[in-house]
Amino acid sequence: MGRNSSRVGELATRLKEIRLSKGLTQEEMSYKVGTTAQFISCLENGIKTPSLTMIFKICDGLEVEPSDLFKLTKLKTKPKKKAFYEKIDAVLLRASDHELRAIYKMIKLFLNE
Repeated sequence: MGRNSSRVGELATRLKEIRLSKGLTQEEMSYKVGTTAQFISCLENGIKTPSLTMIFKICDGLEVEPSDLFKLTKLKTKPKKKAFYEKIDAVLLRASDHELRAIYKMIKLFLNE
């Protein structure tokens, strides 16, 4: 529960930061979002967590993308992922220019770019 409550606290802080950066009071934000100032206060203090629907309403009301709301602290890389990334780095460092171009083309195809 410690980690999850920490994330809720980070989300609460981020929500308040965005609201203040927009120059809104809790009352003004609640009007834009369609809820009460008391609920906004509960969210900003980590007492309540928003539903997915409410997250979208908050983002619409604050005119931000959901990704802006979730730009919390830098994500920690799990040890398995870190080892995987290190292997990829090693392969790329050893690859020739021709191989790097081929890898780049494959990644673009994979990502549909």
